[in-house]
Amino acid sequence: DKAKGQQYPTPSEEKALVEYLLQMSTNGFPVLVKYLRSLALIIARQRSVFQVTLQSF
Repeated sequence: DKAKGQQYPTPSEEKALVEYLLQMSTNGFPVLVKYLRSLALIIARQRSVFQVTLQSF
């Protein structure tokens, strides 16, 4: 279970990233492969901030 919590990215985050990449490509702005890791890290960072915020309440 701990490994699932640390999965990078989560299935829903991965789906959102794929949808974003497809939308960008469809709009004529394909994202270069070299930026995928950065995008995934941004998503993971946002997850961490969100989890900390929820734990504060």
